Amino acid sequence: MASSLVLDAPEATPRAALRPVTLVVLAVTAVVFGAMMIYGAWATEGSAVGAALGTALVAAGAVAAGTVIGFLFGIPSELTVAAPDRAGPPSAAPVPAVAPSVSPARSNQLVLVAEWLTRILLGATLTQLGTVRDLVQELGEQASGGILGHQDGMVVMVGVIVYAAVFGFFVGHLCTRLILNALFRDADAPQALGRLRTALGTDGSDGGTGKSFDGISSTVAELVVERDVRELADPEDQRAWGLARLKTSNRDAAAVSAAVSALTRSFVARPNDRAAVQSLVLGLLYQDGGYDRAIDEARRFLASEATAEADNANLYAYLACGYGQRYAALPATATAERAAAAAATLDAARTAIARDPSWKLYLGRLATAPAGSTEDDLTAVAHASPELRQLLGIDPAAASGA
Repeated sequence: MASSLVLDAPEATPRAALRPVTLVVLAVTAVVFGAMMIYGAWATEGSAVGAALGTALVAAGAVAAGTVIGFLFGIPSELTVAAPDRAGPPSAAPVPAVAPSVSPARSNQLVLVAEWLTRILLGATLTQLGTVRDLVQELGEQASGGILGHQDGMVVMVGVIVYAAVFGFFVGHLCTRLILNALFRDADAPQALGRLRTALGTDGSDGGTGKSFDGISSTVAELVVERDVRELADPEDQRAWGLARLKTSNRDAAAVSAAVSALTRSFVARPNDRAAVQSLVLGLLYQDGGYDRAIDEARRFLASEATAEADNANLYAYLACGYGQRYAALPATATAERAAAAAATLDAARTAIARDPSWKLYLGRLATAPAGSTEDDLTAVAHASPELRQLLGIDPAAASGA
């Protein structure tokens, strides 16, 4: 199925869903803090304005204290991008380690200090609950006496302090989680894209990302796809974004479509580039009905490629997967078409293994995938073709059928 070149609409974000909640919280906060100030002005024996402002300052101090604690609890446990997943497919060339996306100093100092203070606060609070209660009560008494001029408002002042502290905690925690962390990730995303490009390479060796993308770090991929693909003009950036989107797609049709669109744009800019063709063919294998176009693009490139050496082993392996998908999609009554697809699968797999023997093990996995697996490109052909089973060195009983 051909992929459209129309730019995909931006996906809905959690931030958009939080907007109505934020408006409600702000409205409630305005009412509560207004009520605090009105109470201070009404209950004081002195200046109404001074009491109202004093009550507001007490609440603001409690908010500040709660915000600091919420900030400490909201800092993520790590601020670095993980190294690539280690279990790469057999056909993959070693993938360079991805450097941390933030400096070790920022990660170590901020995270360690936050964890240290958080443990101290938790420990001190849990072991000194009675002392904390007494301190809050004393603060309420002092606030009532100093602002209102009497002790009758002690309970209200304690309520003001507790409410404001809890409110500040949630403000600090949510702002850290939703804003500060997002800023960190936004700052890291451009560097993550560059590192992914370096890891993928530009000579087609990244076909070793295989059919499962084990050579791409999940953390790096998540950072990359946060970039708006419409802002990426470089075809190599579009290719990297498309592969990262496939890595994080979880086979979602819309996500796969977005990935194929990006890979198609990269391919259109460089139709004779092995890496661009290879990535597009790989993406098409994940799209429903995309195997026909995958086969066409792979055969076109291989027919025009002068040096059909080991560099094209990955593309031949993808071609075998495409024919395997075609075989599985054909009805049982299409005997001639299924026979042709099975023969083409065997031929492409044989060529891929001859040029890169490490593909034998990986294609064998695709031929013996358990029922319900999405990595079952060759299972139907392997069930019907003893030649393919012999090529891949698999036991006939291990080949599951369609």
